[in-house]
Amino acid sequence: MILSGIGKVEYGMNKSEMAVCLRLFEKEWRNGPKDGTDIKHDANNGEQDYRELPEMSKDKPKRTDTSKDVQKSIDCSVCNNMKDSERKDNSDGITKTDNKPKNTPKETKISDKKADVSLKTEHQENQQNEKKEQNKKDKSDLSNIRLNPKTAKSLKPNVTSHLNNILHRTMQKPYLIENPKLCSSVKGLKVLVIVHSATKHFEKRLVMRETWTNNSYYPNLGPIRTMFLLGRAPTPYVKASINQEFKQYGDILQGDFVDSYHNLTLKGVTAYKWVTEKCRNAQVILKIDDDVIINMFHFLTQTVPFIVSKPKHIACRRSGMARVNRNPNNKWFVAKELFVGEKTYPEYCEGFMVAFSNDLLPSLFKSAMLTPFFWIDDVYLYGLVPRNIPGVHYTNLTFENDVLWGIDKIKECLKKETKCNHFVFLLLKHSSLKVRSMWALVLNQKTKRN
Repeated sequence: MILSGIGKVEYGMNKSEMAVCLRLFEKEWRNGPKDGTDIKHDANNGEQDYRELPEMSKDKPKRTDTSKDVQKSIDCSVCNNMKDSERKDNSDGITKTDNKPKNTPKETKISDKKADVSLKTEHQENQQNEKKEQNKKDKSDLSNIRLNPKTAKSLKPNVTSHLNNILHRTMQKPYLIENPKLCSSVKGLKVLVIVHSATKHFEKRLVMRETWTNNSYYPNLGPIRTMFLLGRAPTPYVKASINQEFKQYGDILQGDFVDSYHNLTLKGVTAYKWVTEKCRNAQVILKIDDDVIINMFHFLTQTVPFIVSKPKHIACRRSGMARVNRNPNNKWFVAKELFVGEKTYPEYCEGFMVAFSNDLLPSLFKSAMLTPFFWIDDVYLYGLVPRNIPGVHYTNLTFENDVLWGIDKIKECLKKETKCNHFVFLLLKHSSLKVRSMWALVLNQKTKRN
């Protein structure tokens, strides 16, 4: 082998290690080729490099290669191939091995699994601590809720006692259909959209899933979830269809009450109850009717941060001085025993779109359990119930700046070259095709702005 000029490395080894290297070197030298070539092991690919050597003496080489110079300058390929476990101490003849434990693939997997379990446990502990703090805060807020004296006068308990009993019994019943992890399974949930939907509105629910409530259109703006709120199905066929719909999408909450216009209050209180129990991790609760489109690009980037900037915050279209209707032939007829001597309702939110900061929902549910039942849901859920809670902040949405009513006005605004500042679009009577076309206009305007 070539001892100089190629692959020489200075090794800082002790005498015993050097002796082993030398023996390996001598063995390779003696057993090398006798045809005038030298074999050099390529450390990179293991191939042999045959080099022509000058003619050598046929006599056996003298063992003069144990000099200090040779001991300090040896071929890398010999010592690099020597394992630590092969080193021997010449002084005592005992083989020295590296006793440092090495992780096997199985041990590594077990270690990784333990780390995952540890992280999961830490995450669960953090969730439990957050829940404890939240419950502590909720108890403090709930202790200050009292039935407003004006409400008690307008809706006398002795007049509404039968309806009050129905409300309380309904809240004690189990849900007919529920996905209890709809919210809790989502990390960093920004918005829960709650849609008051009729049992037979299958097409409306489908088009909402495929348009503006579909998170795939704005994946970087924060996760949202949608829940369609229903009452009992009127027929076995509708019931089976709803069950199949839930099996496919998992986004329905069905309460045990008749799904009718006069039971919308029961539907709304059911939403308060479920969010209080199962969805405390959402930042904002957005309640809408199924004839509304929301520009979620605007809502998630501007409205949500504004809502969560204040505690107990409600954003809605406020209605004041709405008259109490005493005409028996009118859709909103109210019996003379209710709101006696009053011509108008207290101020309330129009229910087509109401956004809450989620810290308010436990208070709303408790307040609903104290408030005498009234069947007009907007007046009850978004007027009388919040009135019992101290410290509620309101932001009024206006038709001038925030809400557009009617398809023609919506089209006109969204087709403009300049930005359409309105973000709540109230369609009223509409087809699925119109919803898709309106959402396409929202997307088109978003593309233009980008």
